[in-house]
Amino acid sequence: MNTVLTIDFDFFVQAPFMDLGFREAPFFINDMWEIRKVGSPDIENAIKISEHDPRPDAFARRIVENCDIGTVYICESHFNAYNEFRKIKDLHVINVDAHHDVGYSGGRTVDYIDCSNWAHALSPKKYTLIYPKWRRELDEIEWRDDIEVDFDMDIHYGLEFIDDELTSFPHLLLCRSGAWSPPWLDDEFMKMALILASNAEQSMVLDYDSLDDFKRRSDPVKSV
Repeated sequence: MNTVLTIDFDFFVQAPFMDLGFREAPFFINDMWEIRKVGSPDIENAIKISEHDPRPDAFARRIVENCDIGTVYICESHFNAYNEFRKIKDLHVINVDAHHDVGYSGGRTVDYIDCSNWAHALSPKKYTLIYPKWRRELDEIEWRDDIEVDFDMDIHYGLEFIDDELTSFPHLLLCRSGAWSPPWLDDEFMKMALILASNAEQSMVLDYDSLDDFKRRSDPVKSV
């Protein structure tokens, strides 16, 4: 099979309430974080890099030290995985993510493809989902047994499973998912992106013109 690795940065972001009131739109990627910070001064301690899994840069170094990488895609939305990988035959997707991304609408419609259902729309031959350990440790289990998929799928918790898969990846996609990953963690995302991009045969930035455009303001707006 042709194996690709996708990494959603929100895997590393421990946020027990991260599924409440989030949407992938410019307002939620930028302004909503500033509003939340004004209303919750301690939010940086609540939404932080998880202590249950390796840090993002450490995981990136482990990847580049143990496997060959063809093209790295750095992007905002996980939707790009559908665009970039849909023409690959006999596809095995390994998705490191805090969310399953096989659709949350019950009917699994693909009339509109976005970051929530790209994996279902892609319909790979095999889909390996790796959840963060904090999901299990904090009893924030997302997967339900009544979710139906029409492809071979296995689920793991923790990055140890990746060790057995680290050989080579012709395609690796890293998305920030800024609606779920706050601006005060952008430096962590950038470190990971630079490690992966600088050790690949080639890298591509999607959604923005350059990596510099990923930087957001992390200071709260002044209350009125």
